[in-house]
Amino acid sequence: MKRSGFLIFGVVTLCTATVFASGTAQADQWTDSGPVQGGTVATLPATSAFVSINAGEDFNAAVGDNGHVYTWGSNSHGRLGNNATTQSHTPIDISATGALSGVSVTSITTGPVAEHAIALGSNHHVYAWGENSDGQVGNGTTVDSGIPVDVSESGALTGITVVGAATGANHTLAVGSNGHVYAWGENGAGELGNNSTVASTVPVDISATGILSGISVREVSAGPGFSMAVSSNGHVYTWGLNVNGQLGDNSVTDSHVPIDVSASGALNGVSIAAISAGANHAMALSEAGDIYTWGNNSEGQLGDNSTTDSHVPVAVATSGVLAGIVLHAIAAGSGFSTAVGENGHTYTWGMNAGGELGDGTTTARLVPVDISANGGLGGVSIAAVDASLALDVGGKVYAWGLNAAGEIGDGSTVDSLVPTLSAHFVPTAVTFDGLPGSALTYTAESVTVTTPAHPAGVVSVQTTESVFGGTASTTFSASKTYANSFTYLSSPTPPPTTGTSTPNPGTPAPIDHLPVVSG
Repeated sequence: MKRSGFLIFGVVTLCTATVFASGTAQADQWTDSGPVQGGTVATLPATSAFVSINAGEDFNAAVGDNGHVYTWGSNSHGRLGNNATTQSHTPIDISATGALSGVSVTSITTGPVAEHAIALGSNHHVYAWGENSDGQVGNGTTVDSGIPVDVSESGALTGITVVGAATGANHTLAVGSNGHVYAWGENGAGELGNNSTVASTVPVDISATGILSGISVREVSAGPGFSMAVSSNGHVYTWGLNVNGQLGDNSVTDSHVPIDVSASGALNGVSIAAISAGANHAMALSEAGDIYTWGNNSEGQLGDNSTTDSHVPVAVATSGVLAGIVLHAIAAGSGFSTAVGENGHTYTWGMNAGGELGDGTTTARLVPVDISANGGLGGVSIAAVDASLALDVGGKVYAWGLNAAGEIGDGSTVDSLVPTLSAHFVPTAVTFDGLPGSALTYTAESVTVTTPAHPAGVVSVQTTESVFGGTASTTFSASKTYANSFTYLSSPTPPPTTGTSTPNPGTPAPIDHLPVVSG
């Protein structure tokens, strides 16, 4: 399993997830039957789910399994991507905006202090929007973009299949299927890694020369002024700003080219699976499920039970709640850190003045605390995290901390010291050739509905879903059509149903074959 800060479902590359093409074409049929009198309790596959999350500067973003992008929170510089600058307190669907129109998106990324966002399409194109003062959007200008633009045909990315991306405060990184790293935007501290301090408004290839030449990179991460990469052999490379030792090379000297820090401090001899860059500290997750951190530690974000900066990687304390825990996802925030264990628990440490840790207090923590029983996370198994944002295994999003711009997404601007249910899909109607079913219920695994009466024959079933932020519904919805999927049987009436109906023999199981998305 890929150990990532923002993807789920056993994904093995940085930006791969299950998505569905838009339209109404027939997908794998799901078949069921019942009498013309109605009254059959029919079961459909589970409601839609979010598959990718990311937290930016006062805003958040998520991708649904329908390939749509949803954003909420602050909207200065157009960071929500909806061609406006008005903040939104609930998720909005921007998939029909700008270059994203007709594109199925697999993942989205934005850094802890970034005001721009990057999305990766299933077509392996990179899309960007938001603040562009240093060319971080990558479209050859320094003008903010309130709508997504396609940057995949700019500069060195022309003709490149992109498989991953990351955003710093004012620069952007991408990974090609060729294992090369591409960078664009601000470069005052050498964060582009091309041995200069000149900004670039279009992508440049930094793998052609220097230490990355011949190295296959599989993941990148970026903070304000510095960059990170991990190679296929588990080595960590860093470059850019180093005032707090965030490069991990036992110095505070900036580097304008990538350096290998895999032999530094506690990383010596350790194979790394995932990385995450915070505001001024860095995290790495080993193949064995252990966490290493370095850089600024003024708030205890390194998790080593101190507030002393470290210029080399140190191991996060495992004598407390992490004792015996194998971790599989990490995320470095702005002065704090978050991780997820294979037990589905969420762990946080570091700065907490705004409730960033979700532990019900505003007290900084020098070692990890377990927040899995707090607020909306009680009884919920978490798959991925990013800063004060979590995604459960059923595809629901939870958020906590500051909320002045509505970044929690629950329809309010009230801060929360504990995790709160944020973006999630809710089925609102099921129809059988246009006739509404009744007694609609749903779980993380399935949707059940009682069929209406209907003349004999084969009908199509359609579900309508709305996206909610907490209990506040948005103004848009999506539909799924199960074409020719339910058969009304005339006399003789089949044996009465005693519960959930059963798909016909030989028909693919519904959970494994979700329908094509329309709307």
